[in-house]
Amino acid sequence: MVINVSETFYSLQGEGKTMGIPSVFLRLQSCNLLCQWECDTIEVWKKGNPYTPEQLLELFNKEGYIKQLQNNAHLILTGGEPLLQQDAFIEFYRLLPFLIYTEVETNGTIMPKKEFYNIIDQFNCSPKTNNSGMSKERRYKRDVLEFLALSPKTIFKFVIESEDDIKEIFDDFISPFYIHTNKVWLMPECITREELHNKQQMVVELCKKYGVNYSDRLQVSIFNKCVGV
Repeated sequence: MVINVSETFYSLQGEGKTMGIPSVFLRLQSCNLLCQWECDTIEVWKKGNPYTPEQLLELFNKEGYIKQLQNNAHLILTGGEPLLQQDAFIEFYRLLPFLIYTEVETNGTIMPKKEFYNIIDQFNCSPKTNNSGMSKERRYKRDVLEFLALSPKTIFKFVIESEDDIKEIFDDFISPFYIHTNKVWLMPECITREELHNKQQMVVELCKKYGVNYSDRLQVSIFNKCVGV
């Protein structure tokens, strides 16, 4: 079994509940959705290299990631859509020499398998809304969203392009799945520092109005339009 990896790097978690925490990022190849806005990682996750779980562990040791994880860094499983490779990740995780706080970034369209669910500490679910340009049939999987909404491990992040997005977020996600607003983060749609700056105030005001959390995008704020950071 191989795991198809686009990139690995050590940085800070840039979004959501654990924003700012030192983290090792394992970006897996491929996604089952393709949003109309310019995905900030698409040119990365479309490419990759296959590793056996043993080879990936060797890479983690070589790059110093094991030492950083041992020093309480989080492991961030991201993509693309990492749940496309659940079985391969499980095999890799079994080789890790100690327990690691593991987060997974997911679009909420693929059901976590039981063993995968059990080894993940936090699901960062970013459902795609109408502003993504994807058909609702492809991006909205009620059974998966219901499962994640009921899980104490899940937080939800929504990309905001304009104030019009908030009604859809409440009507299609928060209200039908009874998601408490303390589990919801809103963040600006952006891939450059300038776009982030232009939308921050609008998103902050929405968070204040609806009692949800604001998420910056540190990877954009600090590094601008850049990957591997």
